[in-house]
Amino acid sequence: MSPAGTISVIVCTHDTKRFGRLRQAIDSVVAQSVAAHEIILVVDGNDAVQNAASEAFPAARVMPNARIKGLSGARNTGLLAATGDIVAFLDDDAIADVDWLAAIQGQFASPFTMGVGGPITPSWPGERPRWMPREFDWVVGCSYEGQATKAGTVRNLIGCNMAFRRSALIMAGLFDEGLGRIGANAAGAEETELCLRAGAMFPMAGLVMDDKAAVRHQIEEHRKAFRYFARRCIAEGKSKALMTHRHPSRSGLSSERHHLLTVIPRRILGHLANGFARPGQGALPVLRPAPSVRPWWLAVL
Repeated sequence: MSPAGTISVIVCTHDTKRFGRLRQAIDSVVAQSVAAHEIILVVDGNDAVQNAASEAFPAARVMPNARIKGLSGARNTGLLAATGDIVAFLDDDAIADVDWLAAIQGQFASPFTMGVGGPITPSWPGERPRWMPREFDWVVGCSYEGQATKAGTVRNLIGCNMAFRRSALIMAGLFDEGLGRIGANAAGAEETELCLRAGAMFPMAGLVMDDKAAVRHQIEEHRKAFRYFARRCIAEGKSKALMTHRHPSRSGLSSERHHLLTVIPRRILGHLANGFARPGQGALPVLRPAPSVRPWWLAVL
């Protein structure tokens, strides 16, 4: 795989209600300090959005999802249409920092980099739900407590903010269109599955995080509800069960096991420590786990 080249930015959308946020996402790409080679906007089964987007975003190539309905099919449509050496995916309700593409391009200067991700900060409508632990920010597609967010190597990237060498994804076989979100359902795991598949094909290449490749993810009001939280967790569990049929080795759920057996117990112990603090002495500090930074080659063992 060659060093850094041109970057195609792919944004997928499907709902007229998200059009205002979609505009902010596209505007943030146009305003990058390093210009994108092209912006590809894939519309998943909504003619009204496609017609409006064609007029509203002259800087973007707007096209319909030409594959199976759903986010995976839409991403594959954009990936196959892209002409850049690198494909960067941004959610339609995310806003990229002005140096997002510059940071991504810098990481791809190494021929051993296959993919790049960065921190995803939630932008809540009003206050953050007080009941929601930061260890579960993955529920709303964001970086979470216990996840590696500094420069280093990781097992997989989060779909809201991820970039890959286009050739690697093509050779690995694209996103699995039997996994992932369709419309407003809460499914997922297609990014993880593809990262595992590509990692097995290119064991000398790695996925890295760069804290300068940052985006803000605008959270919809309904995602603050516990009902959505529970539905998303259940859907993710089902998606990961399907994924492990494709990757039965222990690496399939390695990050999830670490999170469940290490990060969450430490958080619980930290809260217990606060609860048992002596009166007048103040609360004991919450125990926080060190970031999970693993060698890239562990992802394929």
